[in-house]
Amino acid sequence: QEFFKKYPIQISELGMLTSLVTFFVVFYNGNCFTRYTTLYDKANTITGRIHNVSLWLRAYFESPSTRWNVIRYILASHYVHYWTTKIRNFEWQGRDKNRDPRYPGDFLKLCEDLQKKGVLIHAEVETLNAYTGNKHKLLYSWAIISLKKVMQIPKPDGEKDNPMLNSEFEQTALLSNLKEEIV
Repeated sequence: QEFFKKYPIQISELGMLTSLVTFFVVFYNGNCFTRYTTLYDKANTITGRIHNVSLWLRAYFESPSTRWNVIRYILASHYVHYWTTKIRNFEWQGRDKNRDPRYPGDFLKLCEDLQKKGVLIHAEVETLNAYTGNKHKLLYSWAIISLKKVMQIPKPDGEKDNPMLNSEFEQTALLSNLKEEIV
């Protein structure tokens, strides 16, 4: 307080500082909003692509078990992807996982939750835990592999013979379209 009594500050002297602070606040807020809208758009794109894949599967296959076997891997992959993003953010902020209630939990807990929901089975959880690469990409590949298996076997009872999948070209086109949507 003595300093301000000795050297009083005039409002006119704060003009440049006020302008500089205003510029940085506006610039920073604009940058944060841009990052937020980009992330929001990406999240909506991911959701839209999951819808597209489910519509493709619904159009080509009638059996619910056939459709579920492909889509469950895609759903699990997105769970794993978002969990990974949360963990990276948590670690980047330097939070203590033992004290902070916002900690998303370890990977095994996530897998157990997916198993309870019926998205993964125990053997798949064990394989995912042992895998050291990008776990969500492994799940994507399982989705494509299960779709290829479905297209190579004779049609199960109750499944209509879809003329769109009779030729190898049509099967390859479907796989390419789905890969484009989910990768």
